[in-house]
Order: sequence, then C-alpha cells, then structure tokens
Amino acid sequence: MAGEWTVSEATANGWSAKPVRARVPGASARATGADARSAVTSKAATGDLASDAAVIEGRVVVARDRFTLDIDLRLRPGERVGVIGANGCGKSTLLAGLAGLATLEQDSTVRFGGEPWRSTPVEARGLGFIAQDGLLFPHLSVLDNVAFGPRSAGKSKQQAREIAGRMLEAVRVGHLASASARSVSGGERQRIAFARALATDPSTLFLDEPFAALDVDASVEVREIAAQQVQDRGLSLLLVTHDLVDAVRLTDRIIVIDDGKVIEELATCDLQRAPASKFAAAFAGLARVPGHLEAQAFKTKSGLRIPLHGLETEPGLVTGASALLLAAPDRVELTCDDASNGGASGPVLQDAVESLVGDGSAVLARLRSGLLARVQSEELPTAGTEVFVRIRQARVRAAEAH
Repeated sequence: MAGEWTVSEATANGWSAKPVRARVPGASARATGADARSAVTSKAATGDLASDAAVIEGRVVVARDRFTLDIDLRLRPGERVGVIGANGCGKSTLLAGLAGLATLEQDSTVRFGGEPWRSTPVEARGLGFIAQDGLLFPHLSVLDNVAFGPRSAGKSKQQAREIAGRMLEAVRVGHLASASARSVSGGERQRIAFARALATDPSTLFLDEPFAALDVDASVEVREIAAQQVQDRGLSLLLVTHDLVDAVRLTDRIIVIDDGKVIEELATCDLQRAPASKFAAAFAGLARVPGHLEAQAFKTKSGLRIPLHGLETEPGLVTGASALLLAAPDRVELTCDDASNGGASGPVLQDAVESLVGDGSAVLARLRSGLLARVQSEELPTAGTEVFVRIRQARVRAAEAH
C-alpha cells in the first residue's frame, strides 16, 4: 500500500503555507464539495438537518494585536455571504481563521459540515481560497498549477491533469494550459486561480478581494465567470470586498464587521434601501443627510424641506424627531426644472453644488443639503451653482443608528 507524504496547503489549494499530511488514493480524508453536498442531501432526506445543515457554523475567535475577532457565523449550503468593513476591521482575519492561516482561539466553536474545527484538519474542510493575487507557482505551467491540488489530494498525474484541463476550460483559459505561469496577465492569473480552487472540488469558496487588483474590463469578466461557476456548482461563498458591484453581483447576504465584531447583518438587496450602520450606507454609496421630521416634510440641517409624500418613512417616527434621509445618487437627479414641476416622479427642490466627487464610475455632485446627485450632463456644474434637484426615491429613518 502506498504511504503518506507531506505537502503544503499552498501547493494543494493555493492559499496556506501550513504543512499538512495528504494521503494517496484510497487513504484521503479530504472532504470534497460533492461529499459535503451529498451529506446535506442525505440529512435532508432523513430530516436530520437541525444543527449541522450549515457548511460552516459557530463562534470564530482569532486574537490580533489591536483587537480580537469574535463573531458567530452561519453559512448554509449554496448561500453567498459578503463581508464588508473598514480596513483592518477583521474581514480577512475571519477567512484566515477558518482556512487555517490564523490560529483559532480555544473559545472558538465553529464546525465544518457539522464537525468541530479541532477534529477537522484544514485539508478536510472543503474550502477553496482565492486571494487578491492569484499566487501561481511561477516555475510551473498553467496546467500543472491547476493540477497540483488534485495531485496532492491523491489523484494520479493523468487524472489530475484531466481535472485541471476541465477547470481551465470552465473559466475560459483552456488555451493557456501549456503556458508558463509567468507569462499570463492579471485577469488570466485570477481565472487560473479560480480553476485551481475549483479543481479540488470544494463545497465553499473563500474570496478575499479577488478582483481588486484588476482593471475594469478584466474585473467585469472574471467576476462574471466567478458568479457563473458558483451558481452552476451550487457552492457556498464567503466574499471579502470593498466593492459594491462585487457584493451585489455575488452575494445574497451582507455581514458588516467593525473591530472584530459584527455590527450589522442584512440582505444584499437591502443595502441601498435600509442599511442601519454608517459603514453599510457609505459602502452602498448613499448620502446620509441629518435633519428632523416635520409634520409634512423632512428638514435638513441646511434648511432644505423635502416633502414626505413619495418617500419611504420608517414606522414610529414622530414629528420633531431627529432623523436621517438615505438616498442613492442615482435616485437624486439634477434638473433644469423649477420647483413647481414636481409630481409623481418625486419632489423638485432648489439646492446648491458644494463640490464634485467621483465614485469610480461617474461624477457626483455633493449638494449643500448633504445629498449626492449623479451628474448626467456633459457640462459639469461648478461649486456654488444653484440647481434644482428631483428626488426619485429616499428613505427617512431614525438617527439613533451606528
């Protein structure tokens, strides 16, 4: 019988430098994505889904110099969760702790497929990890980079290469199989990294800002490939991102972290409608305008009165209460119409431009009221310009939020 041999999870999955034991065919303890999905299906058939239906569930505690990450996480089969927060808040630390790149504290109770983390080696957690840089092995061909995972998990060289070829075709870089890893572009490198992660048949993908270093065209292409693969394979997803487009395209649920703690959880579709935290509102690109409620209007601190008719108002707000108006820039329109032309499309009000800012894809006007409006015309307004503004959609909520 063939024996054991030591490999690096960096070579097996492209993300860990921690030495582990891998077994050759017939002796592998690694749980594949198919294994995990089959186990969940079996439990569903028998009704035994109470506590271990989640692919990852429990308390995750990781000590850092500045803070200790301490959160409860539940990731269901096929669920796609985005993790957002300021730099250094603990987002990547969460992925690192779960993937064996950072030490879980003894208080951790997290389970993988229902099994405690202490008895589930990293290579048996069914994880694929793609970082901001694809971290390809420069001395190997593209095909051998992708084949390394299944080869290290015990597949024969021929089997591993066949799997690698299929994965490269799946992410549309099959033509690069014989190329040197050194010769590929950034977008190609990330697609190859996806192929390498998929080659080990994970049940869950961890994505740590995998599109951040790519140009706009490459990021769009790789993001769409990733979304399609996740959907087609029924994978669970944990995505760390600073990009609203990534979050909207790839996730169903958002977790907001600050100093190692979860401060908000919400459905991705609610990001631009009802975020509770300042960070989530800023992440969604919303203007967050302070003011107070009058009988028929929201009055900003600058003195602008915005009629409540047509706005979504949080239940329970009373006249005189401090409040916030949340509005996305693409729902606030600069117009040449005067205030008498308001109607079903929203109230039209007089405001003034304070400055112009960019959100990476468009020019926005920051207004005296605190609103942000997307500038549609070719002629940019200058600071101090009086403008008319039509508010097509906004939400008024209580001010006592994070």
